[in-house]
Amino acid sequence: MRIAIIGSGGAGMSAAWLLDARHEVTVFERNPELGGHAHSVAVERDGRTYFADDGFSWFSDALYPRFLRLLELNGVPTQIVPMSATFTQTQRARTFLLPPVGVGPFIRTALNLPMLADLLRLNRAINAAVPMVERQDRGVSWGDFLREHRFSERFCRELLTPMIAGAWGGPYDRAADFSAHTLMKYFVFHRPSGLSEYPWHVVEGGAASYIERVARGLPAVTFRKGAKIVSLRAAAPGWSVIEDDGRADTFDHVIVATGARDARAILRDVPELDETRRLLDRFEYYTARVATHGDPSFMPPRRADWRVANVCWDGERSGLNVWIGRDGKHDIFTSYLGARVPDRCHHVSTFHLPLFTPGFHDAQEELARRQGDNHLWFAGDWTHDIGCHEDAVVSAMRVCEALDPTSPRLAALRSPRVHPASRPLPAAEPKSPPSIAA
Repeated sequence: MRIAIIGSGGAGMSAAWLLDARHEVTVFERNPELGGHAHSVAVERDGRTYFADDGFSWFSDALYPRFLRLLELNGVPTQIVPMSATFTQTQRARTFLLPPVGVGPFIRTALNLPMLADLLRLNRAINAAVPMVERQDRGVSWGDFLREHRFSERFCRELLTPMIAGAWGGPYDRAADFSAHTLMKYFVFHRPSGLSEYPWHVVEGGAASYIERVARGLPAVTFRKGAKIVSLRAAAPGWSVIEDDGRADTFDHVIVATGARDARAILRDVPELDETRRLLDRFEYYTARVATHGDPSFMPPRRADWRVANVCWDGERSGLNVWIGRDGKHDIFTSYLGARVPDRCHHVSTFHLPLFTPGFHDAQEELARRQGDNHLWFAGDWTHDIGCHEDAVVSAMRVCEALDPTSPRLAALRSPRVHPASRPLPAAEPKSPPSIAA
């Protein structure tokens, strides 16, 4: 079959890899480089290149099994980062260490009875979410979850909601509308066991490098960079894919591996897909700006408290700040921005991210029932579960299961990992220039 894939992020690249060699596959990417939200910014410090991933970046064994298997099958190495976090109430100059690893942090937390009480309340909230996550109940909003479990208004306002919304990277003023399952799944899957840090992964060389690595292993796939798709035209039994320069190519199947917003724009002038377009309208998005920078004022006030992930709450908004230069003690961060732009800013990316309300998840279920209608398919993190990179890979697997259920690569991706392909993050050392940088 001739198959077009529109978009080269995690879903589009996974679909291309799954269908490669058995079909004639063309991937269309509107940008000059492949990758979508797998975007890396290279920053040099002391002869070493640090890779700041301002889109997709972190993943764990618990929540990302298929993605880790994809990396293993493509020989992409990862590095282990012991995940630690903080939550800072900046107006009160109070920082919670999560978890309080080490003698000093443990004693400091244990002797601060109000802080210890709040951490116990946080643990109760995570435990309360376990049954909801286990039964995959996405229909309960965050506001309803808080009311059901009767958490105090002070605890919700000053700690629980700003910490959860900030860690997610979502807008605090819309947190009550989010699906509670979606907000809490990360915390449930990685709930603390004792006082040890949970091991997470990063792609060695930056997230964007895995996209390039997979693409280099697909010589039979045609990649058309800088190709903006503006519409589709029915060409039974498939579609003609129309570029902005008027060029048209005909395919048996089209996989739209963009976000729902971009998918709707592509379908806006296709009368045969009016119902599909109305369904895409139900997928709500918000805008997020993420900066790579060197401004320590975005971090907790005490440098000794800095950890890998740091959520800071000023009473009105909460923002996530990731310490990229932690192993060399360098001031390199990625931060979700409000109105303030950091000093020493290297790069700012703007993303349109899904607003995962219960209604969003209802639309996902309806989209799943329409997959393949008129030989049109949708893939992407927004189409499945909570919208992480694992979901992008799984969405591609579901399309491939329908188009080519006997694909050997599909069987390989379903199988367990053979061996861990990860190692601890090394100490700062010289590194060769990156192949991908922005």
